[in-house]
Amino acid sequence: AAVAVARLSDTDASVRLAALGVLARAGVDPPRQVLDDEEVSVRALAAAILFEHDEGAKSVLDAVVHSPNSSVRGVGYGAIATAGAAETRRLALAGLDDLDTRVRCEAAHAVAAAAKEEGVKPLVALLADDDAVVRAAAAEALGKVGEPAVEAVVEALFAEGYADSALAALQRLPLDGSDMRVRRFATESVARALEDADLRSRLRASKDAAVALLHDSLRAREERHALAALHAAALLGARRTSVFAAVENLVVSDPAQRATALEVIETVGDPAIVRPLLALWEPRASDGFDAEVIDRLRHDPDTWIRQCAEFAKGALEGGTMTHTLTTQVPLVERVIFLRKVPLFEALPPQELEPIAAVAEEEDFSEGELLAVRGEPGDTLYVIVDGQVQVLGADEQELAVRGPGDVIGEMAVISSKPRAASLVAMSDVRVLELHKRAFEAILRERPETALAMMRILCDLLARAGPPTE
Repeated sequence: AAVAVARLSDTDASVRLAALGVLARAGVDPPRQVLDDEEVSVRALAAAILFEHDEGAKSVLDAVVHSPNSSVRGVGYGAIATAGAAETRRLALAGLDDLDTRVRCEAAHAVAAAAKEEGVKPLVALLADDDAVVRAAAAEALGKVGEPAVEAVVEALFAEGYADSALAALQRLPLDGSDMRVRRFATESVARALEDADLRSRLRASKDAAVALLHDSLRAREERHALAALHAAALLGARRTSVFAAVENLVVSDPAQRATALEVIETVGDPAIVRPLLALWEPRASDGFDAEVIDRLRHDPDTWIRQCAEFAKGALEGGTMTHTLTTQVPLVERVIFLRKVPLFEALPPQELEPIAAVAEEEDFSEGELLAVRGEPGDTLYVIVDGQVQVLGADEQELAVRGPGDVIGEMAVISSKPRAASLVAMSDVRVLELHKRAFEAILRERPETALAMMRILCDLLARAGPPTE
């Protein structure tokens, strides 16, 4: 502690901050003058350590966590997490409602350190946060709280929208007599997965794009339930780490890896839970087509499944996916269009839905420019109606694109200048996806970002080495 106090006058702010960390762990108060340090992270941590018995420290920390700058607020909650003083718990709990994702993450760790049992309920609520990064931080924070969080987290398994994050939290927690409820969750998830598998097998014979969308949406939900069941089964077994690693490999595209993962799960997992699910990753013959399945799914509790079922019913009854320039393209139909884009085709429909939701509809008159050669390529276009001429250097026609075609699909990940101009050959409607909106989705949905990385790797591999 004496060495750490001496280092509080070091010229390097990171050294001063590390010295304060040593004092916090040793339970030794720093000298009060550190509250005036020029570096916000240093004075915030000093204030968090001195908070209990120094009014000046309270003012300093309060100012930091209420700063208009989100980065500064994050520093303040990080300081609370390091100090872990119970007296700072009210400030920490308030941070869980911050509008900034990074601040909520820091606040979650601060709550785990300072509020502990009092923070269990608000941290569990954060397991359903709109942002995946915040959900992960909440799961980690609940793991730090430990045994007092177990009952509430197990209860969250059964709440809509909480299961995945609750399972992530339980990986860090002892079950403490909750085995039976975790097993019940696993059993119910198995039943849901098998039900979805049965329903989609009765849709597979149809070639209609709307029915295919419904089929693939069921497949994605089936896989989500199955993975949840396997994660829960892993919690019940002695070889948690082996099963968790194997479950992660089930979503890879390499058949050999997937086969190995299935073998590991079958060997070490609970047979009553695991065996019914293994067949879901094996080839299965079609059970034909049963239109009654679509009627049933029109009343499904899942909003997206209901929308897909309604759209599929309309398509089978003579509906069309061609719209005039005076009507809006339904969200479901937007997803169908985006599934034709090589960059998106491997994504499950549920992950395409938010992308389709931020796509903007735009109309162009005959002869109007959609994009100009040489301008930044930050938008892709999915043509809904009409035809678009692609012009290269010297206005040379390179191609003509029509409904269902995509132009500039690589532009959402690169802002390089466009190599061609795009001109409407008739009245044209497109769906536009801008780079900024797309990047926001990738930040909020890491699973989508990972899937996009895999797709891009496949596209680059197929393209081969660059040629001159």
